[in-house]
Amino acid sequence: MTRPLTAVELRELADSLFTSSAFTELGAVAVCLGLAWLMVRLLRGTRAKPASVLFGRTVIDGVLFPVLALVLALAARSVLPATGVPLALFKLAIPVLVSLVVIRLTVRVLSAAFPSSRPMRLIERTVSWLAWIGVVLWVTGVMPMVMEELDEVSWKLGASRISLRNVVEGSLSAIVVLVLALWLSAVIEAQLIKGATNNLSIRKIAASATRALLLAIGMLLALSAAGIDLTALSVLGGALGVGVGFGLQRIAANYVSGFVILAENSLRIGDMVKVDNFEGRITDIRTRYTVIRSLGGRESIVPNEMLITSRVENASLADRCVLIATTVQVAYGTDVRALQTKVEAAVRAVPRVLGDPAPGMQLSGFGADGMDLTLNFWICDPENGQGNVKSDVNLAVLALFDSAVIEAQLIKGATNNLSIRKIAASATRALLLAIGMLLALSAAGIDLTALSVLGGALGVGVGFGLQRIAANYVSGFVILAENSLRIGDMVKVDNFEGRITDIRTRYTVIRSLGGRESIVPNEMLITSRVENASLADRCVLIATTVQVAYGTDVRALQTKVEAAVRAVPRVLGDPAPGMQLSGFGADGMDLTLNFWICDPENGQGNVKSDVNLAVLALFDAEGIQIPFPQRVVHTVAVEPKEAS
Repeated sequence: MTRPLTAVELRELADSLFTSSAFTELGAVAVCLGLAWLMVRLLRGTRAKPASVLFGRTVIDGVLFPVLALVLALAARSVLPATGVPLALFKLAIPVLVSLVVIRLTVRVLSAAFPSSRPMRLIERTVSWLAWIGVVLWVTGVMPMVMEELDEVSWKLGASRISLRNVVEGSLSAIVVLVLALWLSAVIEAQLIKGATNNLSIRKIAASATRALLLAIGMLLALSAAGIDLTALSVLGGALGVGVGFGLQRIAANYVSGFVILAENSLRIGDMVKVDNFEGRITDIRTRYTVIRSLGGRESIVPNEMLITSRVENASLADRCVLIATTVQVAYGTDVRALQTKVEAAVRAVPRVLGDPAPGMQLSGFGADGMDLTLNFWICDPENGQGNVKSDVNLAVLALFDSAVIEAQLIKGATNNLSIRKIAASATRALLLAIGMLLALSAAGIDLTALSVLGGALGVGVGFGLQRIAANYVSGFVILAENSLRIGDMVKVDNFEGRITDIRTRYTVIRSLGGRESIVPNEMLITSRVENASLADRCVLIATTVQVAYGTDVRALQTKVEAAVRAVPRVLGDPAPGMQLSGFGADGMDLTLNFWICDPENGQGNVKSDVNLAVLALFDAEGIQIPFPQRVVHTVAVEPKEAS
């Protein structure tokens, strides 16, 4: 880039803007920009992705446009003097294009590396402001004076003298190195995700390992560029490593477990799993946690250590076929052997039920009011739902019983962004306090190099003695940085459900719908399973149950009930409400009503009550009875014995 302008050159530039030659220079700059735009448009074509670092969302949004414009402007600056065209305007245009390259490179790389991270937006704006301020200082010729003043501010770090200019230049070099490392890791990750292997889990671990390696190398280069002696940090780094290993072992274990899960391929994206009584499909495996989405639309954030140290049921590990069982009672005196063949044939005729292995019926017990029959059958598409096929089997059995006049039951006995501001403020405060402490110790004549061993020993002590407290503070920064939990999210942790109202560095405040607030240590949110109803979408599945008397026409009732539920406010029409015959109870047939809402923040209990009231009103209008447990009491009159 050209040298800073002197006061005389700056005055000449201002005067040249009002001459006739200014239009010639302006036209030359416009030609450079136009050619750059045309070249990017031809190279971009129609297949460029919106997240592309080079091309961006539009022609001028990527890195390639300002780079080509800068190259053309430098070429024009070398050619135009021979034609007699002045170069005053180019002395202003070239620094502006250089700043635009820096801004576009930083913004596009951070967007590609952290697509959903709000803290990166703050960094992007900061880099933009610094770049434009640097252009103004450079063009006006003030930059050399500023750098000289920064060089005057210095302090001793051991035997070395470090000036504020060294810190600024080293920091800028470190930022450039890290941005390039992020760009390279994003490009390699995109190529790995595209091909290499058909297994998504393998591509994830390759991409994650590549990014971690490049960031580690970039960090070492950045520290070296900042003038930090890496050899002097070896003792401190080793001691801090021991302290971190003890103090933050649960968090570190989650990251290690993430690589173990991906490497051993025991859990894969798309698997149907059940862990800690939560069942669903794995939608994403991160380095710290795994996202599991239930069939009802709720997503659970499961720490990877839990998947390593707890028992996990994986329905996709062997094959996709699962066994389903349903039960029914028949009256004593029923010919069970003759009934068995008919029931198995009826179940076999139900769609989705496998013929091999064949359905089976067993006389599983003798109840107080009838004989207990268990019906077992297999399906190989559990992702399409198990409750619906179980309902179809129950309906088929009920139709068989009605046609054969089999008494199914004679029961008369007893029955039973604010988040981002938080992390920015906290990180800034911690950084300023650390820098202030180092400057104060240096001003007091204390050798900071000699403190490295002491700092390492303190790290070990903190790791042992204050590991839970330190883990809470680190967990707070992790939560805010990875953006997995945000202020306003509806979450459930440790059987407490509510909305996050504040995220502090040590704890998070969760307020229930009933007005109660809970202070949850941040380590618990990192190491425990957290249900986040706001992570994917806001729609959730709600179920309610009701019994109807035997003899009720369930198929005719199904249409009426689903229409009544659909008419309830807040209940979605798509997905439509559904009714299933979920079982045969002791006093009646069990019906399960499923419906969806998309505003769980307004409460789920109230809409469930509205649905129950609508169903009750329908039953009253149709004369449908809801059975209730009965007890038959036999009284025996005993005549008193005559006195002898």
